[in-house]
Amino acid sequence: NSTGAMGRSIIYVDSSKQDKTKYEKYSMVRTFWYMLHAAVESEEAQQHGVVVMLFPHNAKISQFDRELLKINIVSLQGVIPIRASAIHLCRPPSFFKLVLVFVRLMTSKRTQKRMLVHFGDEKTVLEKIANYGLDKDMVPTDLGGNVKLDVVSWLEQRKSEGK
Repeated sequence: NSTGAMGRSIIYVDSSKQDKTKYEKYSMVRTFWYMLHAAVESEEAQQHGVVVMLFPHNAKISQFDRELLKINIVSLQGVIPIRASAIHLCRPPSFFKLVLVFVRLMTSKRTQKRMLVHFGDEKTVLEKIANYGLDKDMVPTDLGGNVKLDVVSWLEQRKSEGK
């Protein structure tokens, strides 16, 4: 979670790191909710919204969890008072075309308009998302950007701040 262009918070999600054998579904939901709440702590993010950047490039079809996806989509569409300014799906594997059909059935027209899918190689996708104010200094290294994600340090910092 970092703050991006125009005061928007950015949430990075790499679904290829999701391991159903290690975590319960509702533990994953709580984690997503925690990230959403952390993302809207700043007044700027509340005003300008949150960008969700999904990177399922190395995900496998076996990691797709329809129920978890549905719960998280519902959270973004009104359960949690959050403004999703954009949802960038970057470099999805080919099977995601099937997943997108399911996602579009569950999402509102408003959310669908904010959902952007970026196919292509790393350079092409970086160029595409730069058009939305997301330069390399706001993008994780997994996607070719400059942000080195360290979830453990982020959580320790938040804990020391009492959050």
